[in-house]
Amino acid sequence: MVNPGEGVYTWVDRNRDSTLQVDEMEIAVFQDQANYVRVAVTTTDFIRTNNVAYNQNLRLEPRLVWARSEQGWKKFTSRFSCKAPCKSAEK
Repeated sequence: MVNPGEGVYTWVDRNRDSTLQVDEMEIAVFQDQANYVRVAVTTTDFIRTNNVAYNQNLRLEPRLVWARSEQGWKKFTSRFSCKAPCKSAEK
C-alpha cells in the first residue's frame, strides 16, 4: 500500500474475506482510489499448482458417409451437420 493517489491499482474485495488476493486488484478508475502498486517478487521456491483442463469436440457430418446416396432420407440428412464441444476445467 502506498500513499493515497500515488498508486495505480485499487483493491475490490469480491469474496468479502478481507484478504488481499491477486485477482482482486484492478486498475483504479480515479486517481484518489489508486492506493496500491504491483511489485514483482522473484523466488527460487517451487509453488505447485494443480490445474486440469479437458477439451473434447464431437462432430457429426452425414455428408461424408452418404454423399452420393439416392435414398431420400439419407440425401436429406446429408445436408446437416452437428458440432458439440465439451470443456471441463478444475483448479
